[in-house]
Amino acid sequence: MRNILIILLFALFTQYSFAQNTDDRINRWQEDSVGCLKLRNDKLADSLLKDYDLYGKDVKTFREIFGKENRCWIHEDSNEIILQYYFDSVCDEQGMMIFLDACAMTCEFKNDKLISVYHLCH
Repeated sequence: MRNILIILLFALFTQYSFAQNTDDRINRWQEDSVGCLKLRNDKLADSLLKDYDLYGKDVKTFREIFGKENRCWIHEDSNEIILQYYFDSVCDEQGMMIFLDACAMTCEFKNDKLISVYHLCH
């Protein structure tokens, strides 16, 4: 009976530890939700895209890495989804200052597959 309990506890612990995110880069990206903390940048985004081989992947898989987007456009007529993530934002104590310089990563999905990513700063 004791051996069965140990095996069950080990199985539960193993599942839990694999389910947690161990890549600090993902945690940094997701923690900096609008780019005010300066943890997000284009180099980090590009490394995550490459290391997780996200081109051609679906929106759900993409969001597992990058988290919830800041803006989303859905074009049902063309089966296209565009996700936008802010980084390198100018912020004050109340958050992102919308009309000042900021950067965004824009990700285009067609038929639920990532087809393009570009960065734009203004």
